[in-house]
Amino acid sequence: MMSRSVIGVATLIFGLTAEAQDVSQRIESYLQTFHIYRLFNGSVLVAEKGEVIYEDGFGRPNMAWDVPNSSHTKHRIASTTKQFTAALVL
Repeated sequence: MMSRSVIGVATLIFGLTAEAQDVSQRIESYLQTFHIYRLFNGSVLVAEKGEVIYEDGFGRPNMAWDVPNSSHTKHRIASTTKQFTAALVL
């Protein structure tokens, strides 16, 4: 389910041609909808040509802690990078 979310966000971001302000608002709206339906919980940073155009956090990094996610929250990514490494090797 999460991979579809990531693909959807990537498609949205790369398909946009509007100004940075408009892009930022569209990203916010898109991610907020995913968060409301409990399909996304994490941190987001979007950059275009080396310039950050959007950064925010949604939900909590650990539901037991009452600390919200931010764009600076450090997450454990475990083995999620293995699939990308395998694709690069192929």
